[in-house]
Amino acid sequence: MRKKFLTVGLILIMLLSSTCFAAEIVFTDIDNHWAKNEVYEMANKWVILGYPDLTFKPDESIMKTHAFLMFARLNGYFETENEAMIKIAVEKYGELLTNANILEANAEISFLIEKGVITLEDVVSLLGNGQEKSYLTREEASYIFVKLLGDEKNLNSFPLVTFEDANLVTEKYIGYVEYVNKINLMIGSDNKFDPQGYVTRAQIATILSRVDRIQYERTSDNVSGLVTEVDLLNGIIKINVNNEEQTYVLSRSLQVYDNTTKISKTLLSENDSVTAYMEDGIIGRIVVSNVTKNIYVKFDSYKTVDEKNIIKVTQDGKTFEYSLINNVVIKKDNNNILLKDIIVNEDIELVIVNNNVEEIIVGVFNYSKQGNIVEIIIGTTSYISIKDVYEKIYKYEIAQNANYDFDGANGSIYDLRLGMDVKLVVTHNGVTLVKVETLTNIEVISGTIQQVVPNLYVFFVKTSPEDIQMIFLDEEETIIITENGEPRTIEDVNINDVVSVYGRYENEVFYPLQVIIY
Repeated sequence: MRKKFLTVGLILIMLLSSTCFAAEIVFTDIDNHWAKNEVYEMANKWVILGYPDLTFKPDESIMKTHAFLMFARLNGYFETENEAMIKIAVEKYGELLTNANILEANAEISFLIEKGVITLEDVVSLLGNGQEKSYLTREEASYIFVKLLGDEKNLNSFPLVTFEDANLVTEKYIGYVEYVNKINLMIGSDNKFDPQGYVTRAQIATILSRVDRIQYERTSDNVSGLVTEVDLLNGIIKINVNNEEQTYVLSRSLQVYDNTTKISKTLLSENDSVTAYMEDGIIGRIVVSNVTKNIYVKFDSYKTVDEKNIIKVTQDGKTFEYSLINNVVIKKDNNNILLKDIIVNEDIELVIVNNNVEEIIVGVFNYSKQGNIVEIIIGTTSYISIKDVYEKIYKYEIAQNANYDFDGANGSIYDLRLGMDVKLVVTHNGVTLVKVETLTNIEVISGTIQQVVPNLYVFFVKTSPEDIQMIFLDEEETIIITENGEPRTIEDVNINDVVSVYGRYENEVFYPLQVIIY
């Protein structure tokens, strides 16, 4: 798609509308912001433009007019092939918008109406009578985004039961709120949607990024399969599609997602389950959808078939076979061992990715895993999936006699909800304890280790030239891991280690939950 050349006049208009444009876009206030990647993604596509002082102001609420400017840009307002449509649109709707006292973004809104994204009546309802400088609410955003996707035909009339504050959603918007939640476009927080709350500039950047991804994937050719080889240097990827290895060229601007989270393309690896989207045969976007699960079984035997190791295991009296990846990691008592060293009937944990075993943990074990619940499956065999601080998803089988601790109170699996922060105790029998902690939001203390007192489970972190923070670890509950996920103990923490301590404040006391050593 060809882009219009931005003239001095257009740049001036952008500045006058509280935005700016630069060849190399850099905002000074989002370096550590959670939406940094999405903001820059949309900025580099000219969808979002910052302020003249080079800030983006990510946590400010978005004005409705500015939101419509972004909607138009995402729909091709800057593409040269739409110039004629824009001229026709302004002639048809410009004066009508002015008469409705909608004075800003006249051309952009006219373009959206002419393109069929939204009706004049909708625009007048949302922006007319002095509303154009008001802020966009979340329920209004859900309404517009469904229209941007052209998905109104997919709405249904089922009552909204997903959120605790469903009764606060304006009746007109109920189906739209339900739909954006179903497709993970706007997912709410703590089981609430906050329909009357205002959308921030960071949030709209994130949602626009998701809409752009959905639109791209709907209009592009795609293939799905397992990656057999990645060569980023030469821009080549090989994918096994229906048992046939196919070779594809990667775009220089390749974007890679782990489900819905954008990740570095360097994380692509052999055996990833992917869907690749392409235009003119060149892959521009890859979505990795690896299925990781942990199962707890007894070792039976192994064999080699076509240079591939196959492990045979038993679970509840049933026999299963799994293929091992070539560099499978096998550990016993934190030491690496060989496959032939596993004893028949030993308890083992298999870490399985896309039906291939990546790691084997041998023996009776007990460890903790912290994360956010993303899936609960209740059945004869129940499972829980959590997302950790690295945005990696783990799926665990829940033991039949598992305990559920809700801030010290007993509960059951039926009390769990998606989005809850939990700590799991994982043993060779599966998850035996699900501990739910509902204190304050997670805080992070980062710096370098200055002193360690192992016998007291204490270390000191220098967070700035003037500030040193004392961290008191809970011997049994605080999880210490390295950046690549290897478990550690307090004895493994050394002076000058770079660490991030994730925890919560309760009554001004900091309770660490997880320590990551870099």
